[in-house]
Amino acid sequence: MRPIVCVTMRYGSRRLPGKALIDLGGGLTPVALLAAQLLPQPHPLVFCVPEGEEGDPIASHADSLGLNSHRGSLTDVLGRMLTAAEEFGADTVVRITGDDLFVDPTRLVKLVESHSGADFTYSDLPKGTECQVISTEMLRRMSACEGGDNECWDKQRNPGWAAGAEMRFVPLSPVPAGPETFAIELDTPEDAGTIRGAISRLRAKGLEEPFLVEHLAALHAEEPFPKTKHPVYRPGG
Repeated sequence: MRPIVCVTMRYGSRRLPGKALIDLGGGLTPVALLAAQLLPQPHPLVFCVPEGEEGDPIASHADSLGLNSHRGSLTDVLGRMLTAAEEFGADTVVRITGDDLFVDPTRLVKLVESHSGADFTYSDLPKGTECQVISTEMLRRMSACEGGDNECWDKQRNPGWAAGAEMRFVPLSPVPAGPETFAIELDTPEDAGTIRGAISRLRAKGLEEPFLVEHLAALHAEEPFPKTKHPVYRPGG
């Protein structure tokens, strides 16, 4: 396999404007935190952002940190990942959204290793720590489906994209995944406060990036994070 790790982000947000570049403490931005989480793994890291004002600030910040960025459509997120895969010669894409700041690089590597030969590989990790592995050819099939918008899970409205595909589930979570599972994704100002607090608590314990799922689970056991606000969609579920 020739994988790339593709982080999809945009600058605008109704609930948390400019969230890709907010200060999480000490000048740490979501882009910088994701880089610290993901650079320890061996595959190329690419920030996939829109053309124009929704992507310019992120691409400029990524460039200042020496990170790869790829520009594409604002509305066609699948297409943006697909053109990134083509630019970098990748036959496999690790999909990460810009809301999931605590992706565990050790789990990411295990998911990629488990993916060999599959079309779509996913796990039971909590929101904020999860990613999916998708073959580039599967991205082409998903993009070609009618119905839904061009985000990954929204294509579930048309089950045709999964017809005949090998969907592989890999259990990787040290905590039960379900309605009671904690969520630590960035979507609202309240989420930003939760994440700032989590980083502060982790560093008070002497931990530095990359933060692992076990680290977050231990914090959750001491003082719970919010629960998942929306059900976690799993293929076939």
